[in-house]
Amino acid sequence: MPEPIKFWDVSKRLDWFRARALTQKIFQRPEILGELRNCIEAKWGGDPSKLRSILLWRKLLALTPRDFAQTILADNPEAEEMRESYPPYVSMTPVERAEYIEASRRELAVA
Repeated sequence: MPEPIKFWDVSKRLDWFRARALTQKIFQRPEILGELRNCIEAKWGGDPSKLRSILLWRKLLALTPRDFAQTILADNPEAEEMRESYPPYVSMTPVERAEYIEASRRELAVA
């Protein structure tokens, strides 16, 4: 996993934690990448206002799990945009997401 980013904005930190939780889930179940591709097409496919996000996420979801993690957790504007445009996601329950986020917080010692 890449080094954690130093955030000055709480919402950006939470976006990163959420993305990190998703990458951990993908390492456990790589088929989630395909589920997420289907979800994006179904939920965003016909919405012209989501075109930029669709293109970013199509590119991201074509990667291997390791490359997915490195790309979405990177400290650059494109990765930040991907984290901010987080798609509708059905493969991670709210409880799972909260558990992964809390584990990330503890691991990184962030309050």
